Amino acid sequence: MATRRIGASPREAFSLLLYQYDTLTGLFVLDVTGSPLHHLPGRWLPEYAHTFTKRHNLSLAVHRISREEYLNLTRATKDATP
Repeated sequence: MATRRIGASPREAFSLLLYQYDTLTGLFVLDVTGSPLHHLPGRWLPEYAHTFTKRHNLSLAVHRISREEYLNLTRATKDATP
């Protein structure tokens, strides 16, 4: 993953979205405006994501998202980790 600054400015990591869409799961790193900065597909245990966000002073949201939300997030994300 590219190095990201943590902060409350656009283009800085502000929160994580742990998502499930159909059979797909992963994390999106979001900035303060909710714009996705990075996509990390794969299985992430909620308790580990929670621990990580607390340690780094980030917010965490856990959601089951729709197909439309998934497509919008992936299209808007410029960086991803396979």
